[in-house]
Amino acid sequence: MRKSRPGNPKHRQTDPFAGIDLVQVSDCLRALAHADRLRLIGILQSEELSVSELAERVGLAQPTVSGHLRILQSRGMLASRRDGHRMHYRVATPALRDICTCISSHFGSCLNGAPR
Repeated sequence: MRKSRPGNPKHRQTDPFAGIDLVQVSDCLRALAHADRLRLIGILQSEELSVSELAERVGLAQPTVSGHLRILQSRGMLASRRDGHRMHYRVATPALRDICTCISSHFGSCLNGAPR
Protein backbone atom coordinates (compact mmCIF):
# COMPACT_ATOMS: atom_id res chain seq x y z
CA MET A 1 0.00 0.00 0.00
CA ARG A 2 1.37 3.41 -0.99
CA LYS A 3 1.60 6.08 1.65
CA SER A 4 0.66 9.62 0.71
CA ARG A 5 3.11 12.37 1.44
CA PRO A 6 2.11 14.86 4.14
CA GLY A 7 1.84 17.65 1.56
CA ASN A 8 -0.55 15.68 -0.62
CA PRO A 9 -4.16 17.01 -0.42
CA LYS A 10 -5.48 13.42 -0.40
CA HIS A 11 -3.47 12.77 2.77
CA ARG A 12 -5.09 15.70 4.60
CA GLN A 13 -8.57 14.47 3.74
CA THR A 14 -8.00 11.00 5.19
CA ASP A 15 -5.87 11.88 8.22
CA PRO A 16 -8.20 12.36 11.23
CA PHE A 17 -5.24 13.77 13.18
CA ALA A 18 -4.21 16.43 10.68
CA GLY A 19 -3.45 19.67 12.46
CA ILE A 20 -3.35 18.06 15.92
CA ASP A 21 -0.23 18.10 18.09
CA LEU A 22 0.22 14.35 18.42
CA VAL A 23 3.10 14.75 20.87
CA GLN A 24 0.72 16.52 23.25
CA VAL A 25 -1.94 13.87 22.62
CA SER A 26 0.47 11.04 23.38
CA ASP A 27 1.51 12.82 26.59
CA CYS A 28 -2.14 12.96 27.68
CA LEU A 29 -2.69 9.32 26.77
CA ARG A 30 0.37 8.32 28.80
CA ALA A 31 -1.19 10.14 31.77
CA LEU A 32 -4.36 8.10 31.28
CA ALA A 33 -2.46 4.83 30.95
CA HIS A 34 -2.43 4.13 34.68
CA ALA A 35 -5.07 2.04 36.44
CA ASP A 36 -5.30 4.27 39.51
CA ARG A 37 -5.67 7.44 37.44
CA LEU A 38 -8.39 5.82 35.34
CA ARG A 39 -10.23 4.85 38.54
CA LEU A 40 -9.96 8.42 39.85
CA ILE A 41 -11.31 9.83 36.60
CA GLY A 42 -14.14 7.30 36.62
CA ILE A 43 -15.19 8.45 40.08
CA LEU A 44 -14.80 12.15 39.28
CA GLN A 45 -17.04 11.89 36.22
CA SER A 46 -20.15 11.86 38.39
CA GLU A 47 -19.14 14.04 41.34
CA GLU A 48 -16.65 16.52 42.69
CA LEU A 49 -14.56 15.18 45.58
CA SER A 50 -11.67 16.20 47.81
CA VAL A 51 -8.34 14.39 47.87
CA SER A 52 -9.17 12.74 51.20
CA GLU A 53 -12.56 11.55 49.92
CA LEU A 54 -10.93 10.11 46.81
CA ALA A 55 -8.16 8.45 48.81
CA GLU A 56 -10.74 6.75 51.02
CA ARG A 57 -12.78 5.54 48.02
CA VAL A 58 -9.85 4.02 46.16
CA GLY A 59 -7.85 2.84 49.16
CA LEU A 60 -4.70 4.80 48.39
CA ALA A 61 -2.66 7.17 50.53
CA GLN A 62 -3.51 10.87 50.18
CA PRO A 63 -0.04 11.80 48.85
CA THR A 64 -0.37 9.14 46.15
CA VAL A 65 -3.80 10.40 45.13
CA SER A 66 -2.54 14.01 45.15
CA GLY A 67 0.30 13.02 42.81
CA HIS A 68 -2.09 11.36 40.38
CA LEU A 69 -4.46 14.33 40.48
CA ARG A 70 -1.58 16.73 39.84
CA ILE A 71 -0.58 14.78 36.72
CA LEU A 72 -4.14 14.76 35.39
CA GLN A 73 -4.73 18.42 36.19
CA SER A 74 -1.46 19.49 34.54
CA ARG A 75 -2.75 17.98 31.29
CA GLY A 76 -6.07 19.83 31.52
CA MET A 77 -8.14 16.77 32.35
CA LEU A 78 -9.24 17.88 35.81
CA ALA A 79 -10.37 21.18 37.30
CA SER A 80 -10.19 22.07 40.97
CA ARG A 81 -11.59 24.52 43.46
CA ARG A 82 -10.48 25.37 46.95
CA ASP A 83 -12.92 25.11 49.85
CA GLY A 84 -11.07 26.27 52.95
CA HIS A 85 -8.05 24.00 53.27
CA ARG A 86 -9.43 21.33 50.94
CA MET A 87 -9.11 21.04 47.19
CA HIS A 88 -12.03 19.50 45.33
CA TYR A 89 -11.55 17.97 41.89
CA ARG A 90 -13.85 17.27 38.94
CA VAL A 91 -13.50 16.21 35.31
CA ALA A 92 -12.77 19.35 33.30
CA THR A 93 -13.91 18.38 29.84
CA PRO A 94 -16.75 16.40 28.28
CA ALA A 95 -14.21 14.86 25.88
CA LEU A 96 -12.67 12.96 28.80
CA ARG A 97 -16.09 11.51 29.58
CA ASP A 98 -16.29 10.34 25.95
CA ILE A 99 -12.89 8.65 26.25
CA CYS A 100 -14.01 6.90 29.45
CA THR A 101 -17.22 5.74 27.78
CA CYS A 102 -15.19 4.35 24.88
CA ILE A 103 -12.83 2.50 27.25
CA SER A 104 -15.72 1.15 29.30
CA SER A 105 -17.75 -0.03 26.32
CA HIS A 106 -14.79 -1.72 24.66
CA PHE A 107 -13.03 -3.30 27.62
CA GLY A 108 -16.18 -3.90 29.64
CA SER A 109 -17.41 -6.26 26.94
CA CYS A 110 -14.18 -8.23 26.62
CA LEU A 111 -14.03 -11.82 27.77
CA ASN A 112 -11.21 -12.87 30.10
CA GLY A 113 -9.67 -9.40 29.95
CA ALA A 114 -8.59 -9.79 26.31
CA PRO A 115 -9.84 -7.18 23.80
CA ARG A 116 -12.07 -8.41 21.02
